[in-house]
Amino acid sequence: MENRICQNCKQNFTIEPDDFSFYQKMDVPAPTFCPECRFQRRLLFRNNRVFYRGECVLCNKSLLSLYNKESRFTVYCRECWLSDKWDPLEYGRGYDFSISFFEQFKSLQHSVPRANLYQTNFISSEYCNYGLDFKECYLLFGGHNNERVYFGNQVFDSRDSLDIAFTERAEFSYEAFECQRLIQNKRPTGSRTYFYRYKPI
Repeated sequence: MENRICQNCKQNFTIEPDDFSFYQKMDVPAPTFCPECRFQRRLLFRNNRVFYRGECVLCNKSLLSLYNKESRFTVYCRECWLSDKWDPLEYGRGYDFSISFFEQFKSLQHSVPRANLYQTNFISSEYCNYGLDFKECYLLFGGHNNERVYFGNQVFDSRDSLDIAFTERAEFSYEAFECQRLIQNKRPTGSRTYFYRYKPI
């Protein structure tokens, strides 16, 4: 067992003897980052919720993007990315056995254009991402078939709700988490107050 100081966060971490055996078997050096910092680095490729203002490289239209201007990625607006204005086959290349796979993969990733956001059939829902069939939604990430849902994550078949996550078939709901079938039930005639029945997932 060996104690080390993380190169990134300067915290102590331990490398077990079995870990050293694995690194030797894989012919890789022992890590200089602690497990938490290594995990953060593995997740750096994905950005779901942070938007940057930029321009489409193809049509110069102003857009929101997952990639900031300092990134090396070529970013197209969704319309251009799905269009026939460019040919994806132009980016094909042969495999060079004298260069490592990961170097070639990185080079390919940096050259092939990317869509600014992952949106399909979004209506008045510019500030949303990773979804299908959103209408008049705001800061909703993940899900499908939603209307007027604000500040949500992984929401499905819902409408007129706020601050909900991992929820499906909700309406007129607030702060619902891991719920399904939030059903509207009116009080007797003349009342505008609503009750809800919900079933946790």
